[in-house]
Amino acid sequence: MLAYLLIGLMSLDALIASQRDRWRRCSVDDYREKIRTCHSRQRDLIVVGGSPVSEGIDPDHFVGMNWQGRPIEHVYAMGLPGATTTEIWHAVLHGTRKPPRVLVYGISASDMNGARNEPHGPASLMTWRDLTVWWQLRPDSREWVTRHFLQSRLANAWQVYRYRHGLRLWLADAINDCLPGSAEAAASEAS
Repeated sequence: MLAYLLIGLMSLDALIASQRDRWRRCSVDDYREKIRTCHSRQRDLIVVGGSPVSEGIDPDHFVGMNWQGRPIEHVYAMGLPGATTTEIWHAVLHGTRKPPRVLVYGISASDMNGARNEPHGPASLMTWRDLTVWWQLRPDSREWVTRHFLQSRLANAWQVYRYRHGLRLWLADAINDCLPGSAEAAASEAS
């Protein structure tokens, strides 16, 4: 009986994994998506920061400005809601091919709170090498960063758990299509 249960769970996990693009479209990881998009091309100017950058900076306003006698053409606003200076550092490290001509940090007071840690950073931005560097530079928070880093890696091992939010939103959208108005709020979040 236990073997059948395990085979069933493994089959379900494989089925969910085969549709991962669908679940990702329904529930985008903002941090990973920003890093991927920024890394997709070389940028002349990158504006980084937390919520003020993600909600208040329009990168198109910088296009055409001159820096050191050359126009700025490729601009990206890498705003990571809730990010601290540590997340911004990892975002710049992993989100750029090579340093941009101009890097602007739209910093806010909460970014500088050394006692505040954002779990989304270790989960979405850090590599194993980043974890060891953290241990060396911030020994006071080794347990915290290790816990969040490993929890995210373990969560990603089981596809049903990894894509739970995308699955929920996709299902709500499907139900709302069949029964209009029954899952409107969640369906609109999936769109």
